Amino acid sequence: MAVISVDQDISKDILDEMIPIGELSSSQVMEVYQNDYRARLQEVLGDNYEACWFVLGDEDFLNYSYEYVEANPSSFTNLLHYGDDFPEFLAKKAHDVSFIKDLAEFERAFWHLFHQKDCLLSFDPQKYGEAIFEQRLKLIPNSYFLFESDVELSQLWQMRKGDVDKSFNEIQNKEYTLLYKNHERVQIQILSEGLYLLLRNLEKSQTILEAVEGIEEEKLSDPAIWSIFFGFISYIS
Repeated sequence: MAVISVDQDISKDILDEMIPIGELSSSQVMEVYQNDYRARLQEVLGDNYEACWFVLGDEDFLNYSYEYVEANPSSFTNLLHYGDDFPEFLAKKAHDVSFIKDLAEFERAFWHLFHQKDCLLSFDPQKYGEAIFEQRLKLIPNSYFLFESDVELSQLWQMRKGDVDKSFNEIQNKEYTLLYKNHERVQIQILSEGLYLLLRNLEKSQTILEAVEGIEEEKLSDPAIWSIFFGFISYIS
């Protein structure tokens, strides 16, 4: 939906061009438009940060989203990226929810991946054999997102729709998560600590051999970890 920025100070020229409706004056028509516009922006935040809404509750979330909209009229030609800095805004407001920034960033990442094109399977690790460990690799920026959190973000994501019947106390566990896209679907994959560290290191390294340095051997000793790893990098490198 294309939108325009609405400033608090509306010029006289714009007001003069507004067409009165019924008994409403031009300025009253503009006020109605502005209210509808702000409501639409709040609706966008509610859609994109639904899990945060679930955690914060109606009163707090609606208050925070209203404050954000008042301070941030949209400068985008569409609303796809409106609220990209809402996680930082929530972190300053919801001090009593320690994980709110992680959760908001998780939701932002999900919708960014949802709206972008599928990442095609363009890299086949098997053709390199053992040489794959010394092959120069580069992970594709924004084709995936990694999260480390003290709560189970994946469970909160499902709880927002009532798909998981758990209490907040039951999800107070360390979780490592990878979001990526393949076959037109956003994948939410729970990672072991070792696999999370390997992917994080690979962001700063050129080869897998360099990436494993500093990771305790037992954290990467399970062959299943490597099977999962090579499946991931087929789509994100």
